[in-house]
Amino acid sequence: MLKLKKAYLNLIEREDKRILEKFIYIFLIILSYIYGAVIYLRNFLFDHKIITVYSLNKKVIGVGNISWGGSGTTSLVIYLHKRLSSSFKVASLTKGYARDEFTLLKNKLGNVFDGKDRVSILKKLVNDYDVFILDDSFQYRKLKKDLEILVMGAKEFRRTKRLIPAYIFREPLKSINRADILIITYKEMIANRERIKAFIWEFKPTLPIFFASYEFKSFLDRYNNPKDLDYFKGKYLGVLTAVGYPEGFLFTLKKLGLQIKKIFAYPDHYNFTDRDIISIEREFTKENVSDVIITYKDFYHLDFQRVRKNYFIFDVELKLEEENIFWQVVNSKLKGI
Repeated sequence: MLKLKKAYLNLIEREDKRILEKFIYIFLIILSYIYGAVIYLRNFLFDHKIITVYSLNKKVIGVGNISWGGSGTTSLVIYLHKRLSSSFKVASLTKGYARDEFTLLKNKLGNVFDGKDRVSILKKLVNDYDVFILDDSFQYRKLKKDLEILVMGAKEFRRTKRLIPAYIFREPLKSINRADILIITYKEMIANRERIKAFIWEFKPTLPIFFASYEFKSFLDRYNNPKDLDYFKGKYLGVLTAVGYPEGFLFTLKKLGLQIKKIFAYPDHYNFTDRDIISIEREFTKENVSDVIITYKDFYHLDFQRVRKNYFIFDVELKLEEENIFWQVVNSKLKGI
């Protein structure tokens, strides 16, 4: 199954496809049109209020994306939750199937709840909190939101804009018009901001756009103790990760100037088996690697009773440009709380 996933991801990313791959890709394009028709019908039913949308008497913030993982919604939820908690009782909700993200948010924030039926959860919590933040909720339209924040990564502005399974987009780009704010992450990987802004404003001319990056915060060992950056300098390091956008993680890591000797990148949310770890660590040993860098999400997919190498979490935090203007927009949408 892992080999199949890797082959599929490689197929949709590569532009120089072989003859057989081109035929397979044409089939994926046909499937993407069928998927797109279903999405169009679903959005039509919501847009015309044919499907009932539940309204809460508390403020609700949606944080989501328009593509498969890796854009950075979880980091933004952490940022918003911490900032708003200084003035309000805040709870965050995850989507009910990504346990790594839920556990990460729960450990960092405390008031985090998980489940597929978020309307039912909110009904139970409505009297206990002032503000609710929904992670990965751009497609969750059963609930009226006071503020819809869309997050897009740099890679979403490259090459094709096809829907899944022919590429990574979960909705047509015209769905951008549902957003109140757009945040574009990995700003250093964007060559022409003005071109991207003009492209986005074709869908919604008044949409506020903000750029963000992920800044190194610290390295943490498996017990959550900080490790000084100097410890890693001059060493051969390994990287093991299973996140939606490993290129962004590696880009941020390499800015520190460390010597990355060996990289293993697996599909998002992948749970490493004992066999995987034995094989991976054998390869690290061949490269004289004793210290391995992972993300916070990867931490929850490893059995630390089984590993033999030293694993360190690369902890980062979201940094927004024009932060004051961003909060002016947020506050204008959430006025009255």
